[in-house]
Amino acid sequence: MNPRAAHQFVAAMSVAAATLSSSAEAQCDGVWVQRNPPEPSPTPRSHHAMAFDAARGVVVLFGGTGPKGFLDDTWEWDGSVWTEVTPPAGPDSSPTPRFGHAMVYDPIRHRIVLFGGIDGPYRADTWEWDGAQWIPVATTSASERAYHGMAYDIVGARTILLDGFHNQSGAIDDMWEWDEAMAVWNPIGGLRPGVRANFGMTHCSATGTVFAVGGSAPGGQARNDVWEWNGVAWNNIEPQPPGVAPEARLMHVLVDSPPCQGVLLFGGTSQSASRHGDLWLWNGTAWSQLDPGSPSPVARNRSAAAFDSARGRVVLFGGSADEMGVDVDLGDTWEWISPPPTPCPDLSGDGTVGFADVLEVLAQWGPANEGGDADGDGDSDFNDILLILATWGQVCPD
Repeated sequence: MNPRAAHQFVAAMSVAAATLSSSAEAQCDGVWVQRNPPEPSPTPRSHHAMAFDAARGVVVLFGGTGPKGFLDDTWEWDGSVWTEVTPPAGPDSSPTPRFGHAMVYDPIRHRIVLFGGIDGPYRADTWEWDGAQWIPVATTSASERAYHGMAYDIVGARTILLDGFHNQSGAIDDMWEWDEAMAVWNPIGGLRPGVRANFGMTHCSATGTVFAVGGSAPGGQARNDVWEWNGVAWNNIEPQPPGVAPEARLMHVLVDSPPCQGVLLFGGTSQSASRHGDLWLWNGTAWSQLDPGSPSPVARNRSAAAFDSARGRVVLFGGSADEMGVDVDLGDTWEWISPPPTPCPDLSGDGTVGFADVLEVLAQWGPANEGGDADGDGDSDFNDILLILATWGQVCPD
């Protein structure tokens, strides 16, 4: 690539954030669709965990608590049916029945990492799911906890863990990274968002960073602050314009959503203890409330969700709702579907928008060269890279 092309590429990257901010809400028009898969399906539950296994194209669900107590079942959602996966029999074949744990997918090693939770006592064990079995790992660990946050830090190529709660020590204020080669958790120092539990935390494909939102402070006060981890440090982000933000809450869902170019926040519990059923988009600088219309999931907390990147939709399962003053665990499956933008710049032909398409633009760089023309103007230039960045991770129709 010549110097001018290189300069244009850098310029494209630098203004991508502005592009995302201006286009995010328009790209997130979508609907909730309730799925009614055939039995068997996971039983009603709350405080469970979910993660998308990109290598195998399924959402994985583990554990939680329901009408029959603590759960230790493993399920996979392929977009049509739930399938219970039975690990091989034997000692240490699966995490104990638990709730309040967290899970995250490691895209480098193609494994799901699970940490902590409550199975009576609070736990500090680490497990990895390889698609067929649960493997106990970790010789040195973070302390026992539940209601913590976990996400994959793509900048540092590592799984990170933040804060949480223990019934004896209370809310926890620390941060750890998972060293899979040595099977240890290593502490990360520096400024942190502040002590909290029951908050939302997720990687954001649009920005390449990790966001932590809300949760409960010591004493139970609900938060609505936004923090961004850039791979090196946490930064407190003040939403613009001021005053436009979800009500302070905890026990909500925060999930990546590349079609929306940001992260989605759903549900949770406010300071008044009322449950919410609202849906918000955070695009890296601002909140916007979405109006998906009807039908939509009932107001709930303690649910779990994951972004299915193979199908371009968010999968939500379960949680706890209020029915005439009584907490009721839910067993429903919903999908948030956001239509792909037009045009959908899949230049490489692999069905998704990503790095391969950027490489195609760079290889075909130049005026009147349609080989890397993503936006349809007849040229292969930085505008095509901007469109690719603005639709990163989008699944394109055949």
